[in-house]
Order: sequence, then C-alpha cells, then structure tokens
Amino acid sequence: MLPFLLYLTAGVVTGVPVLYALGWAVWGAPISTWKYVSLLGSLVLVFSAYVSLVRAHAAARLALVGAIMVWSFYLPGIIGLTAAKLSDQRLTIRIMKWSPSDEPLVISDSLDKILGISGARLSNAEIAQLKGIGIGGSVENCQYSFFGKGKSSRAIIIMSHPVPHPVDLPEPNATNIIYVQYGQEWKRYPLNAATLKRTIRLEPIWEDPRQSMLKVELASGARQGYEIDFQPKRDTTGLKR
Repeated sequence: MLPFLLYLTAGVVTGVPVLYALGWAVWGAPISTWKYVSLLGSLVLVFSAYVSLVRAHAAARLALVGAIMVWSFYLPGIIGLTAAKLSDQRLTIRIMKWSPSDEPLVISDSLDKILGISGARLSNAEIAQLKGIGIGGSVENCQYSFFGKGKSSRAIIIMSHPVPHPVDLPEPNATNIIYVQYGQEWKRYPLNAATLKRTIRLEPIWEDPRQSMLKVELASGARQGYEIDFQPKRDTTGLKR
C-alpha cells in the first residue's frame, strides 16, 4: 500500500502545478513542449500507483520513467523561476500625451489628485529629465502604473497619437528611460541606458483607432496591461476641450 500512496501522491503533487503553469498561456505566457511531457509523466506516476497493487516491480519501473518525464520540466522550470526572480523589478510606467509645437515645454500634472495614489505626480527629477530632452509643446501626465517587485525602474512614454502598428520598447534595467514618439519613429533618452530583453509593447486597437493597448512583459513571461485612450475629453456641457 505504501508504493500506491507514494506514486499517487507524487503524480498529483507534480501534475497540479504544471496544469497551473499551462493556464498562464491565457495571459500570453509561452508554452513549452516539456510542460506536456511533465504532465504525461505525472499521469504515468498515477497509473503506476494502481499497477503497484498487482505488480510491484513493473510499477517501480513505470514510476521511474514518470519521474524522469516530470523532472524534464521541473528542473529547467526551477532554474527559470530562479532566474525570473533574480531579474524581476518594480517597473513604474507613466503615459504622457504630447501636443508638439515650437513653444517651450509645458507640463500638465494633476494625476495624483485624480487617482488619489501617492507617487502618481511627477517627481522633480522626472520633470528635470523631461525638460532636458528638448521637446516643445505641452505634455499631460495621464496614466500611471507599476508592475513586478524588486529593484526600481521607471519608463516615461510620451505619445502624440495612437500607434498604427505594434511597437516593442525595451524595458529599462534598474534605471529611468523616456521614450518619445516622433511620428512613426521612437527615440530613447538616454540612448545608452541599460535595458532588458523584456519589452513594453504598444499595439493598435483595430476596433477603435482612437486607442492603443499597452502590454508589459513580466519576469514570468506573461504580459499585463491596459488601454490608452486618445479620445477628446468633454466638459460638463458636452463640448470638446
């Protein structure tokens, strides 16, 4: 009876996390073939538990095969999870809408009052960084969010219009970066800032060309994000402003 309980418990305990990992595919996490191999290995362990009731030696051989199949995913998974934890960071993203002109830069910032979140307002350092890149016109601090845990990174994304095609901006690596949309091109300030392989993706929303979608790649490989709305604001009288 002991082998039965051992193999059955091992099959269930190793199979449930793999099913959970496969569920992350809904949020954009990559799916490895080894996840399916590992899940099959867990089923082999469960099957070997019932075989052990009649043929102990055959069950032991089956359980060994199942364990090898399980570890084909778990060992790289443990290594990948450790690497993800070490590379995770708290990434703060600000979306700023830009109306370009030849006039000196004017910064509109009342986001902390709207959201009621401490830190939503631009810091003095961020304001100085914005003024230092040399753009003109007016910018409005309109959206603020953060993702992940760990070392602090900040990205300010300055947009003049919705994106017409997908754009991948590399995530800052424990530093501050400003991305500016110049027509169909993007520039990064400072240019030599350290970045990760993970990206901040901007995509058009085909059903509504007045909006874009922002998706941040997490350390797990999944993406989270939200919509950026470029529709004109309306006042209480219903007039555009």
